[in-house]
Amino acid sequence: MIYHAENHYGHAYGTAGVTAFYASIGIARSADGGKTWSRQGPVITGREAQTGYPPPNIGLGAGNPSAIVTSGYIYVFYIDNVSRTGQFRGINSLCLARAPIATDGKPGSWTKYYQKSFSQPGIAGLCQAPVPPPSAKSGVTFQSNPDISFNSALNAFLLVFQSDDGFFYATSSDMVSWSPPRLFMSTPPNLQGLRTPGAEYYYYPLLVTPSATSDQLTGADGFIFYAKGTQDARLTQSNHSWYRRSWSIR
Repeated sequence: MIYHAENHYGHAYGTAGVTAFYASIGIARSADGGKTWSRQGPVITGREAQTGYPPPNIGLGAGNPSAIVTSGYIYVFYIDNVSRTGQFRGINSLCLARAPIATDGKPGSWTKYYQKSFSQPGIAGLCQAPVPPPSAKSGVTFQSNPDISFNSALNAFLLVFQSDDGFFYATSSDMVSWSPPRLFMSTPPNLQGLRTPGAEYYYYPLLVTPSATSDQLTGADGFIFYAKGTQDARLTQSNHSWYRRSWSIR
């Protein structure tokens, strides 16, 4: 299991802002069919090192992974969050890392995509977004919450992710060269929604084809599942619910 982990610096959830944390991506294994799990350690961390509490912005580090197995590797798309005042000037990236299947994804076997090759270590290495961020009506460009699958109808890898104007998709034949992202589900501006009491926000897009044999596969149609919530006066999540819509490739 590849999972998203958060270090809350020993403070209760929400003590400073909504979710002050440093994220990393770990791997765990189960020998009894998923009843119990053993953490193996972190495999991917952010470009920016963990700092003291509280973080300079809501969340830092590497998180929200989406994995697919292909061509002898385990590939993981993830979001790399950085501080507004640090080395990377608040420019988050939707990054890509991989490990050979032969290593079983153990810590130390992962490399990040950087300058057109998998040349940086999974722990603390640099990364570069293989899919450029789309422009936004608000002028805010960002990418988050990736979902990767192989789409049989397109005969291509299909990446879905979130940006300020809504949910976007891009396609690739080799996992590193990607088409320009295109909007397919418009939403209200996400960052404004997170910062405005009473506003709606949309998060966590996930494509599912019910007839597919794996969550790594999609077909000509299915559902997009996503979260929708409303911010209360304290800018915390007063509700956060699960929705779905149907989609099809034409």
